[in-house]
Amino acid sequence: MDKEKTKKTDIGDLLYEDLVLFDVEANSEEELLTTLSKVVYNKNFVKNSFKDAIIKREKIFPTGLPSPGVKVAIPHTDVEHVLTSCITIAKLKKPIQFIEMGTSSKRLDIELVFMLAVNAPKDQLNVLQKIMCTLSNEKVLLELKKADTPKEIIKIIKDQ
Repeated sequence: MDKEKTKKTDIGDLLYEDLVLFDVEANSEEELLTTLSKVVYNKNFVKNSFKDAIIKREKIFPTGLPSPGVKVAIPHTDVEHVLTSCITIAKLKKPIQFIEMGTSSKRLDIELVFMLAVNAPKDQLNVLQKIMCTLSNEKVLLELKKADTPKEIIKIIKDQ
């Protein structure tokens, strides 16, 4: 795996089957982010600092989206904590509350999490905008919720 800071803004280039997780269980957003951070750290996508950075950023800048059909969160953090860009997708066994983006207290029951790890500053906003556009489509979100294999999830996203 190339650890260079490469321009990767096509969402499909950031998806890996072993980073599509099903029936993920956690009791809080912090526990979930810890679990997901361990996965990407153990696969050498991120630095050891990633977990604390993503938890801290989520508290300051919440990422829950009141998306149509399926509520989604897109936690992410600064590029200096990332070695190789990727998106980790977690379908949760039961919803976890995240605070809605742009608010300080409105809670949403999140069912799908797209944790972004982007290693180039110029790519971060572009990737975030593309993923938010994809996740604003109710049909796509409902297809993702029904999907039961990593290949199926990746295909649905790449087809957008």
